[in-house]
Amino acid sequence: MSWQATQQQLNQHQHHQQQHQHQQQQQPQQDLASHFHLLPLIETAADALERGAMDQHVNELVNDLAFRFDRCQQLLNNITITSNSKPITVRWQKQKLEEHENQLNLRSELMLKYKTMVEQAVNPDQ
Repeated sequence: MSWQATQQQLNQHQHHQQQHQHQQQQQPQQDLASHFHLLPLIETAADALERGAMDQHVNELVNDLAFRFDRCQQLLNNITITSNSKPITVRWQKQKLEEHENQLNLRSELMLKYKTMVEQAVNPDQ
């Protein structure tokens, strides 16, 4: 297999891994976001407050909203952490790719030296 074909396969494999990681990271965030449904709660609480109806139901709505806002904050924190870690991941992957490329180059050089040594051993006159 040629160096270019190997490099292309490596690039395709890394692209597939990145897509898979992105899907894994995106799924929990989408799941969390679907649980919030804040607008109907806010409208219900606002209607009750406009009517001046401060009762147990309104207190429960306010507590539920506070809980959901906390969950939203957690989601935002997770998104921030994820977005901040992406450059680190890209740098790490680039470093690993460079290391693998260096190893492949070293192996190629060693194979060429070995081939030359074998040819010299088989045909010492040349």
